[in-house]
Amino acid sequence: MELKSSDPSALTTLLSVQMWDPNFLEEVLRSHRSDKKQEFQHLLQYFRSIAEHGVSSDEDAQLSEILVKLQRLCPCLKQEHLAFVNALLACNFFVLSGETFEEFVLFITGLLTAQPFFVDGCLRNWVKRFRSLPPDCTLDLNREKLGTVDEKIRIYHNRVHIAIGKAVQLIPLCRPKLMHCIADGFPFRLRGVEEHFLYARNVLSLLDKYPANRSDILTIFLKYLAKLDADASPNELNDLEVDDDEDNEEDEVSTVNWIIEHPTAERLDLVLTLVLEYIEQLSAKRCVIPSDLEHFYRDTLPAFDDIIMMSQGLTHVQYIWFYMASLREQIAEALYQRLRQNILATNKPTVLRQFAVSYMCSFLARSKFVPLRNSIKFVDEMVQWIHKYITDYDRLPHVPDMEQVHRLFYVICENIFYLVTFRHEEIFAQSKGIAWFKALNFSRIISSNLNPLRYCKRVIRDLFASVTRNRGVLFCYTVIERNNRMMIFTAAKDAISAPGDDNPLNTSFPFEPYVLKRSKRFVTPLYRSYGEVILTELPEAETYRGLIADSDDSNQSRDSDEDDDSVIEDFSQTFRKPSRKRQLSENTT
Repeated sequence: MELKSSDPSALTTLLSVQMWDPNFLEEVLRSHRSDKKQEFQHLLQYFRSIAEHGVSSDEDAQLSEILVKLQRLCPCLKQEHLAFVNALLACNFFVLSGETFEEFVLFITGLLTAQPFFVDGCLRNWVKRFRSLPPDCTLDLNREKLGTVDEKIRIYHNRVHIAIGKAVQLIPLCRPKLMHCIADGFPFRLRGVEEHFLYARNVLSLLDKYPANRSDILTIFLKYLAKLDADASPNELNDLEVDDDEDNEEDEVSTVNWIIEHPTAERLDLVLTLVLEYIEQLSAKRCVIPSDLEHFYRDTLPAFDDIIMMSQGLTHVQYIWFYMASLREQIAEALYQRLRQNILATNKPTVLRQFAVSYMCSFLARSKFVPLRNSIKFVDEMVQWIHKYITDYDRLPHVPDMEQVHRLFYVICENIFYLVTFRHEEIFAQSKGIAWFKALNFSRIISSNLNPLRYCKRVIRDLFASVTRNRGVLFCYTVIERNNRMMIFTAAKDAISAPGDDNPLNTSFPFEPYVLKRSKRFVTPLYRSYGEVILTELPEAETYRGLIADSDDSNQSRDSDEDDDSVIEDFSQTFRKPSRKRQLSENTT
């Protein structure tokens, strides 16, 4: 008998002739390649039709009885029955009644116990459901806080987690396969924002369910998040900056449109909001020491070192660690020490040390919660390193001042200029701040044969020169003018370094202004804009030795060259505002 209809009720009517007898079904499965081939195809059509059309409430109860009978046949299912198992897995048992779902879990338990081979297909199918909605459900994403979803959606995804948990419980060795399925299951970057939101939300839920694999899950998740961040173009972020300026503060919260027009920025904002809300919840738990937040921070470190710091051009994902550091002083200190060790470790790749110093200086410049003494201590330590590097260079017979040879030196100098410029108001407001700066002997640094100002980003160079000239502690314009004249007579530029460009080292500062709509509420209270001063005199007990200009340690740690630069009269200098907001000199009204 040939069956043409795809209606599940018609298929059930045909198959009910045999009353779904387990003995008959066993015979069909054993002989599906010979005399029972047609009946086997009817079984496939039945489950494929359910997967396509769903079932009514009456058919729900009947399907529950069918699952009870299929549980007895689990030992009969072999690899040759893969099509049958896939057809059954394609049915959406997660939206049916609780009784039917329980019978489905029992069937899966028997199936995986008898045939662990099917665990791959089960995991792939269930992980893919992380990014789907149950039928007749919609998702409201036009809101600031995203912690809750509709009850039907929550129950649907909880059942998916139950099925995955049962598979992991039965076959513990399948955890690496689960990690692989999670990595492959992330939506393509051009898929809808709802898929990205749902999948990210469910992957974050796995962190609490599988704490032993949390570091692996976070590494996979943060790699995906870094790809989303890299896709957010500068033009989109500039548009967001304009939109923020046009916000009407008098509007009620209920009228705010949280949707970002650019899909890539919207996807990034949604996922980052989920992550930061998750971190906020961890911070509220103070039951144990170390806290859950500190465990979470340690689990993110492999991804931070291998993915985040080594990816140039990221704009927002690094604020995950910025926010964690603001919640715990221990995390802020641990992050400071980790970056410092990466900078000073001679066995680390040079590119990692360069990125580490950019992260360190940007972190110290932008964070309101890190004490000023950390910035002073870091500048003092790096200046000692710079002076030693210059001394070692002067002892060599001849090494050209090429960017590719001394790139780490130039990057460190540029970042120190950046940090001093950013925090100069607070530093010079200290009782011995000016004396401390003079003891650093920056005159020797800028006038050395390595000539760091030549390779410095133009906006940093000009602001550093202006700030130090106005304070009467350093005069850089002689070196700057000499470099400008030198460029006129310079031959063809090097393929790697171009000292005449605005950014010859192609450096960037990770913690530049945050512009995403929803998630910026976590960062804005902690973030320092350029020109924003938070004056705090260091207590006498915490005074850092580097601020004491006449101390023996301070004098012996640097070269004894004196600063003979004279300070000319004050003049006002206006710098053209860059086209992108992500520059040091974002001008505030």
